[in-house]
Amino acid sequence: MHSDAAKLAANYQSHHYSLSQNSCGAEICSSHGKCRAISFRNGTFECVCHPGYVGKHCEIAAPECLNHEVLSEPDRTISYGRGKKKDGSLIPGWYRFQSYSYKKMLNYCVGEHQCRTDLTGWLNGPHPSIEDGIVDREVCFFGYGKCCYKRVHIRVRKCNGFYVYFLKPSPPGNFRYCAV
Repeated sequence: MHSDAAKLAANYQSHHYSLSQNSCGAEICSSHGKCRAISFRNGTFECVCHPGYVGKHCEIAAPECLNHEVLSEPDRTISYGRGKKKDGSLIPGWYRFQSYSYKKMLNYCVGEHQCRTDLTGWLNGPHPSIEDGIVDREVCFFGYGKCCYKRVHIRVRKCNGFYVYFLKPSPPGNFRYCAV
């Protein structure tokens, strides 16, 4: 048995794994999360959280990840051009963008007349990580040659595998939140 790790060499003719401490010890993931070892050698793991919980150890209760409305209209993407759709009557609350053609809010400036509307809404800033928690962001609406013709302040959280957005009604007119 070697005690000097630098002298160890891989042998591809046989499969040998040494025993090391399992990173998925008892109760490492809270709130009924399931631990999944990524590398026994490095001791890395991830927690697969029960719905409604986030964080490295599923320690953060995030009810908005469980209780939200879904925006799923297929024409909410930039592949659709001009239209008269609008989000001015949207009820303030948590929303998830979920369709076969999109999963999250657009986060770069595109021209007007996209997403079946005239004034296209996009997230001005990066999407957060789970560790960031709920973040404040601005949605800009492209119009009249300006990327940020009008603005709305929203909140965003990353859940396990998707994002949720606390949206407010868009400004009056053909303003609509766009997704990718």
